[in-house]
Amino acid sequence: MSQEEIVVPKGWELKKLGELIQDTEKRNPSINPDDMFRYVEIGSVDDDKKISTFKNILGKDAPSRARNVIRENDVIYGTTRPYYRNVVLIPKEFDDEICTTGFCVLRSSNINPKFLFYYMLSDLANNQIVQPMRGGNYPAVSNTNVVSIKIPFPSSSIQKQIVAKLDHVLGELEV
Repeated sequence: MSQEEIVVPKGWELKKLGELIQDTEKRNPSINPDDMFRYVEIGSVDDDKKISTFKNILGKDAPSRARNVIRENDVIYGTTRPYYRNVVLIPKEFDDEICTTGFCVLRSSNINPKFLFYYMLSDLANNQIVQPMRGGNYPAVSNTNVVSIKIPFPSSSIQKQIVAKLDHVLGELEV
Protein backbone atom coordinates (compact mmCIF):
# COMPACT_ATOMS: atom_id res chain seq x y z
CA MET A 1 0.00 0.00 0.00
CA SER A 2 1.58 3.24 -1.06
CA GLN A 3 1.37 6.51 0.80
CA GLU A 4 -0.91 7.91 -1.93
CA GLU A 5 -3.54 5.25 -1.21
CA ILE A 6 -4.02 6.31 2.41
CA VAL A 7 -6.41 9.22 2.63
CA VAL A 8 -6.13 11.31 5.79
CA PRO A 9 -8.68 13.81 7.07
CA LYS A 10 -7.85 17.50 6.96
CA GLY A 11 -5.55 18.48 9.83
CA TRP A 12 -4.13 14.96 10.22
CA GLU A 13 -0.66 13.88 9.14
CA LEU A 14 0.50 10.65 7.55
CA LYS A 15 3.47 9.39 9.55
CA LYS A 16 5.64 6.32 9.72
CA LEU A 17 4.86 4.32 12.84
CA GLY A 18 8.57 4.36 13.72
CA GLU A 19 8.39 8.14 14.18
CA LEU A 20 5.81 7.77 16.96
CA ILE A 21 7.41 5.10 19.12
CA GLN A 22 10.54 4.85 21.22
CA ASP A 23 13.20 2.21 21.56
CA THR A 24 12.49 -0.72 23.83
CA GLU A 25 14.82 -2.85 25.86
CA LYS A 26 15.92 -6.45 25.74
CA ARG A 27 16.86 -8.57 28.73
CA ASN A 28 18.37 -12.03 29.01
CA PRO A 29 16.53 -13.62 31.96
CA SER A 30 19.16 -16.35 32.30
CA ILE A 31 21.54 -13.74 33.77
CA ASN A 32 19.40 -14.01 36.94
CA PRO A 33 18.87 -17.78 37.00
CA ASP A 34 16.85 -17.88 40.24
CA ASP A 35 14.51 -14.98 39.42
CA MET A 36 10.99 -15.82 38.30
CA PHE A 37 9.35 -13.87 35.47
CA ARG A 38 6.11 -14.00 33.53
CA TYR A 39 6.65 -15.05 29.93
CA VAL A 40 4.16 -13.99 27.25
CA GLU A 41 4.13 -16.01 24.03
CA ILE A 42 2.14 -15.58 20.81
CA GLY A 43 -0.32 -18.22 22.04
CA SER A 44 -0.90 -16.17 25.21
CA VAL A 45 -3.13 -13.75 23.29
CA ASP A 46 -6.83 -14.59 23.28
CA ASP A 47 -9.55 -13.51 20.85
CA ASP A 48 -10.36 -10.54 23.11
CA LYS A 49 -6.81 -9.24 22.51
CA LYS A 50 -5.81 -9.79 26.10
CA ILE A 51 -3.16 -11.98 27.71
CA SER A 52 -5.13 -15.06 28.74
CA THR A 53 -2.23 -17.34 29.63
CA PHE A 54 1.41 -16.92 30.48
CA LYS A 55 4.18 -19.01 31.96
CA ASN A 56 6.00 -18.37 35.22
CA ILE A 57 9.58 -19.29 34.37
CA LEU A 58 12.86 -19.17 36.25
CA GLY A 59 15.64 -17.26 34.51
CA LYS A 60 17.70 -20.44 34.16
CA ASP A 61 14.83 -22.06 32.23
CA ALA A 62 14.19 -19.12 29.92
CA PRO A 63 13.74 -19.93 26.25
CA SER A 64 16.17 -18.20 23.90
CA ARG A 65 13.30 -16.12 22.46
CA ALA A 66 12.40 -14.68 25.90
CA ARG A 67 14.10 -11.31 25.49
CA ASN A 68 11.62 -8.46 24.97
CA VAL A 69 10.91 -6.39 28.07
CA ILE A 70 7.31 -5.16 28.14
CA ARG A 71 5.97 -2.17 30.01
CA GLU A 72 2.48 -1.01 30.92
CA ASN A 73 0.84 0.60 27.85
CA ASP A 74 3.21 -1.03 25.36
CA VAL A 75 1.44 -2.52 22.36
CA ILE A 76 2.77 -5.91 21.33
CA TYR A 77 2.17 -7.14 17.79
CA GLY A 78 2.71 -10.78 16.76
CA THR A 79 5.04 -10.92 13.77
CA THR A 80 4.40 -14.59 13.02
CA ARG A 81 1.20 -15.09 11.06
CA PRO A 82 0.39 -11.39 11.39
CA TYR A 83 -3.00 -11.90 9.74
CA TYR A 84 -4.15 -13.36 13.11
CA ARG A 85 -3.71 -9.89 14.61
CA ASN A 86 -2.17 -11.01 17.88
CA VAL A 87 -2.16 -7.54 19.39
CA VAL A 88 -2.28 -6.59 23.07
CA LEU A 89 -2.16 -3.36 25.04
CA ILE A 90 -0.01 -4.36 28.02
CA PRO A 91 -1.81 -3.95 31.36
CA LYS A 92 -0.11 -2.85 34.57
CA GLU A 93 0.22 -6.40 35.93
CA PHE A 94 2.65 -7.28 33.11
CA ASP A 95 4.87 -4.22 33.55
CA ASP A 96 8.57 -5.22 33.44
CA GLU A 97 7.84 -8.79 32.35
CA ILE A 98 9.19 -10.58 29.26
CA CYS A 99 7.62 -11.53 25.95
CA THR A 100 8.89 -13.55 23.05
CA THR A 101 10.88 -11.95 20.26
CA GLY A 102 7.95 -13.11 18.10
CA PHE A 103 6.30 -9.86 19.17
CA CYS A 104 7.24 -6.42 17.96
CA VAL A 105 7.06 -4.20 21.06
CA LEU A 106 5.67 -0.75 20.31
CA ARG A 107 6.31 1.76 23.07
CA SER A 108 4.42 5.01 22.56
CA SER A 109 6.36 8.21 22.38
CA ASN A 110 4.16 10.72 20.59
CA ILE A 111 0.95 8.72 20.29
CA ASN A 112 -1.85 7.66 22.64
CA PRO A 113 -1.13 3.98 23.48
CA LYS A 114 -4.76 2.95 23.16
CA PHE A 115 -5.12 4.79 19.84
CA LEU A 116 -2.05 2.86 18.65
CA PHE A 117 -3.59 -0.41 19.90
CA TYR A 118 -6.82 0.20 17.99
CA TYR A 119 -4.90 1.21 14.87
CA MET A 120 -2.80 -1.96 14.96
CA LEU A 121 -6.05 -3.96 14.93
CA SER A 122 -7.34 -2.12 11.86
CA ASP A 123 -7.44 -3.38 8.30
CA LEU A 124 -5.42 -0.34 7.25
CA ALA A 125 -2.50 -1.39 9.47
CA ASN A 126 -2.85 -5.10 8.81
CA ASN A 127 -2.97 -4.72 5.03
CA GLN A 128 0.32 -2.83 5.10
CA ILE A 129 1.98 -5.30 7.46
CA VAL A 130 1.09 -8.49 5.58
CA GLN A 131 2.41 -7.23 2.23
CA PRO A 132 6.08 -8.08 2.91
CA MET A 133 5.17 -11.35 4.72
CA ARG A 134 7.50 -14.22 3.84
CA GLY A 135 7.46 -17.95 4.48
CA GLY A 136 5.08 -20.76 3.65
CA ASN A 137 4.43 -22.81 6.76
CA TYR A 138 5.43 -20.12 9.23
CA PRO A 139 4.77 -16.78 7.49
CA ALA A 140 6.23 -13.80 9.29
CA VAL A 141 7.20 -10.17 9.04
CA SER A 142 10.10 -8.35 10.66
CA ASN A 143 9.94 -5.64 13.29
CA THR A 144 11.22 -3.29 10.59
CA ASN A 145 8.21 -4.17 8.43
CA VAL A 146 5.89 -3.32 11.33
CA VAL A 147 7.44 0.04 12.26
CA SER A 148 7.62 1.06 8.59
CA ILE A 149 3.84 1.17 8.12
CA LYS A 150 2.03 4.47 7.67
CA ILE A 151 -0.44 5.76 10.20
CA PRO A 152 -2.97 8.56 9.85
CA PHE A 153 -2.02 10.73 12.80
CA PRO A 154 -4.45 13.22 14.37
CA SER A 155 -3.89 15.64 17.26
CA SER A 156 -3.81 14.18 20.77
CA SER A 157 -7.28 15.58 21.51
CA ILE A 158 -8.74 13.79 18.49
CA GLN A 159 -6.89 10.60 19.45
CA LYS A 160 -8.56 10.78 22.88
CA GLN A 161 -11.98 11.32 21.30
CA ILE A 162 -11.53 8.34 18.97
CA VAL A 163 -10.37 6.12 21.84
CA ALA A 164 -13.35 7.18 24.00
CA LYS A 165 -15.81 6.39 21.20
CA LEU A 166 -14.22 3.01 20.45
CA ASP A 167 -14.11 2.14 24.16
CA HIS A 168 -17.80 3.03 24.43
CA VAL A 169 -18.91 1.08 21.35
CA LEU A 170 -16.73 -1.95 22.10
CA GLY A 171 -17.78 -1.88 25.78
CA GLU A 172 -21.41 -2.14 24.71
CA LEU A 173 -20.59 -5.19 22.59
CA GLU A 174 -19.00 -7.14 25.46
CA VAL A 175 -21.25 -9.75 27.04
